[in-house]
Amino acid sequence: MNLQDAIWYDYHLYDLFHIDSGNKFDKSKMTTFDPTVNFVGRSSKNNGVTACVDFIDSISPYPAGDMTIVSFSCAMQVQTFRKVRGYSYASTMCIGNLRSGTAALSGFIHERKPEQLRQAMYYFGVIFFFAVGAGLGGNLSLSFGTHIIWVSCGLLLVSFLMMFKEKIQ
Repeated sequence: MNLQDAIWYDYHLYDLFHIDSGNKFDKSKMTTFDPTVNFVGRSSKNNGVTACVDFIDSISPYPAGDMTIVSFSCAMQVQTFRKVRGYSYASTMCIGNLRSGTAALSGFIHERKPEQLRQAMYYFGVIFFFAVGAGLGGNLSLSFGTHIIWVSCGLLLVSFLMMFKEKIQ
């Protein structure tokens, strides 16, 4: 099949799936006196059932087997790309990286250890390239439409191949 000859249609996720924004409960505010409901958490370190909590009368739990696509894709990204040059980082959010980079920079200022400056620069580099990528992606998608996603696929393929190159050497 030639993709140039294919007829492409625009689809919205809500055309393909039932989308619900969730309840947005905070696990720390839930009670556990008589836990009967699985609590599905979402964090940079743990996605999925993270606790069992009490039933809330006014809210029905989601049926077993329901899944949030965003949580699943974020979990895959978090678990796949966890370190840069040995430093743990969060690939789906910048707040943790900002905290870690600032802590390393503060350590460098107080202790003058070059390793801490190098660590801070890695974290700030991750944030910088995330911002550049988001800005470029947004602007290029306005100019070229949805087909610009293929550039991301190409970059991911290059990154994927680079992982094997490093293991060979």
